[in-house]
Amino acid sequence: MSDQTIFMDLAGDDGVIATHFDQIALPKHVATALDSDDKHNTIKESLLAIACVNVPKDHFEFDSSFVSPLAKGSFVKLSKLFDALTAKTVFDPTPPLAIFGHADPVGDPTYNSILSARRARAIHAVLIRDTKTWDELATQPHPMGGDVWGTSAIETMINTVGFPDGTPPGVQNMPAKQAAASIKGNPALRQALYRKYMDALCVRVVNGVESEFILERNKHFLARGADKNGKADLQGCGEFNPKLVLSKKKDDEAKKSKLAKDKRDAENALNRRVLIFLFKPGSKVDPAKWPCPHVKQGAAAVEVCKKRFWPDAKDRTAQELDTDKTFRQERKKPRDDTFGGTWACRFYQGIAQFSPCEGVSRQWPLRVLIDTPRLGENLKPLAERRFVAVVRDKPESPESPEVLRIHGATGKDGTLRLPVFDEHTFISLKLEAGKVLEPGGEPKDPPNPTTPPTEEEEKGFLEVKLDAGALRHLDTGSLPDATDGSEENKKLAVKQRLFNLGYGREKIEKWTEDEFKLAVKQFQKNEQLKNQDGTVDEDTRVRLAEEHEPRRQKPEDDEE
Repeated sequence: MSDQTIFMDLAGDDGVIATHFDQIALPKHVATALDSDDKHNTIKESLLAIACVNVPKDHFEFDSSFVSPLAKGSFVKLSKLFDALTAKTVFDPTPPLAIFGHADPVGDPTYNSILSARRARAIHAVLIRDTKTWDELATQPHPMGGDVWGTSAIETMINTVGFPDGTPPGVQNMPAKQAAASIKGNPALRQALYRKYMDALCVRVVNGVESEFILERNKHFLARGADKNGKADLQGCGEFNPKLVLSKKKDDEAKKSKLAKDKRDAENALNRRVLIFLFKPGSKVDPAKWPCPHVKQGAAAVEVCKKRFWPDAKDRTAQELDTDKTFRQERKKPRDDTFGGTWACRFYQGIAQFSPCEGVSRQWPLRVLIDTPRLGENLKPLAERRFVAVVRDKPESPESPEVLRIHGATGKDGTLRLPVFDEHTFISLKLEAGKVLEPGGEPKDPPNPTTPPTEEEEKGFLEVKLDAGALRHLDTGSLPDATDGSEENKKLAVKQRLFNLGYGREKIEKWTEDEFKLAVKQFQKNEQLKNQDGTVDEDTRVRLAEEHEPRRQKPEDDEE
């Protein structure tokens, strides 16, 4: 098996959650000493991040540090990761956390720095149930304007968890907006609602049963809460470490057209994120020696950050005229051996450059279904089953060395997502599906997906081959980022989706025209479409897209 083995969870809209690649521990050479010596050697362990959680921008309200109900999935997965990585044998067994907030490069750097710090504070507060910090964020907006929680945040919390204990009956009988305004003006009720909402969002889920997931500030964070402002435990990195720098051309177009602005903002979503890193158990830092500014440093934080920038920081974050720049680009100068081509901060790069949470810019989504399509029946997903995805050096040879091995589990709807590192990759996907396919063979709940299956267990997995990146665009027939569409390729795009949904026999390259028409007709019949003659009309294309493609949310304007 490959040494490059990681757990990665991309299912759903809960961001990237992963363990890190094993890093080589170099031998330490020390001299012997006599009992009579008055000197001794000292050894300092490297600060080693072993896992990560990416909390995406959709888990915050627009231009706000208020944590939306969508974030529950990220907290649930963080709890599984934290529990799985908690050591059983060392003196200090817990993997301590540190939180880094990031913004995109659009707008004012100081504004973005402060907003990213406020978001880091909001996540930290949920984890330790710090309702006073939430009250401060809610009642003291961003000093440059923006990040106003208002009554809408109170209303969202009420709609999610109901009223807190002690709410007068008269308030509970008010319309939601009026009740929210009343609670907003009552500090005690306000904080009681914060706590109830935090308790509902930040939970463990074991065998379908929820329980509280609460961390301790002086035990579970990198600096153990030694600094009153959370230095080293949480920080706002602002816009200085973008995963993607869009071209100047896209920025210029965004100033002229709302459609172009929406597209730019949607692409920039990669940069609006909060990263939670889990470090090797026993790791601890002195906040006085930590180079990042603390989260309440305000406008002065930008200048503190700049002290740790690469000498060529401006070049790294600068826009090119027609080409987008990505984090994984190699640096041609002045340091030939470094990547992180869009990151200005060398300190953050030292922590995060090998993190799967930062390396994934795009994803290939898949939905794994158990049954073949039948009239009037919904397709049953392969839900919450483990998988192993293997990329080999020479995909045509099973004996070829493994380049990467990812393990995880499918979502409740049978979805899984694989990271896009190259535009075209052959992947061997092994699924815990054998028993599920047998009549009455539903297995019991799988173990924590952060634990890889054993070699013996893996032998019983169902293996399928994926040609990742070969799926053609349904409307144009072209491959991703290409314009080689044709009528024949448009037909191929339809065949690919029908085949993936269980229609047709053999490989699609062998389909005759009659077999293709029969597959289309069967799909139309099963979906109860008006046209069932086997011709691919607009209704068929739309329904095929709905069945095959994961639904995408409409891009929204964003703040940074």
